[in-house]
Amino acid sequence: MPPRGKSEGLVTNVAAPVFSFQDEKFIEQLLQYVTERDETSLVVSTAKALGAEDYLIDLKHQIILDSRLDFLRFCVDQKYGPSQILHLIKWMDYFQVIVEKECGIEQMRKELMNFVSSEIEEGWKWRQAPPAEGTAAEPPPPAKTVSKKGARATDKVAVEEVEVTALLPRENIYLTKEDVGPFCTYLFSWYHSACIFTCICC
Repeated sequence: MPPRGKSEGLVTNVAAPVFSFQDEKFIEQLLQYVTERDETSLVVSTAKALGAEDYLIDLKHQIILDSRLDFLRFCVDQKYGPSQILHLIKWMDYFQVIVEKECGIEQMRKELMNFVSSEIEEGWKWRQAPPAEGTAAEPPPPAKTVSKKGARATDKVAVEEVEVTALLPRENIYLTKEDVGPFCTYLFSWYHSACIFTCICC
């Protein structure tokens, strides 16, 4: 039998790091950089994820990078988790498109109010939902006196509740009433940066 020593030329497949704000593990790593005050790793990783590695010579990329870094520091201060940050980034990307098309205060306020209302409503739905899989108690068996029609109606309601619950995220990614104020305040400062970015692009 051949020796069990390490073979020459053996290459170990190591997964390359993912630089994407669609990846919660990557976001978690960035939050750790912020907490540890590792500015070098934070800036390099964030720039790669945004495709803004040339931020030192490209003003537009510098604005984009600075905006995202400020947002990450804000999220650490507010103790947001990776899944919540991913949720907020998706909405902010949509919001930025609105801002770039029309930098009107009224339009921004309308979108922001719709977002706040949606967050509070969806957060309430999440809190009212049954526990996660495997922890929910089974419903009691129907009484013998219940008609077949009534039983079918009960089953239909139960199925609809399960379907609604399945659409909800496993974690509460929505802002609470207490979180809305600081986030809106942050957005107003971010809005001015977005307007500057729009002017530069034009």
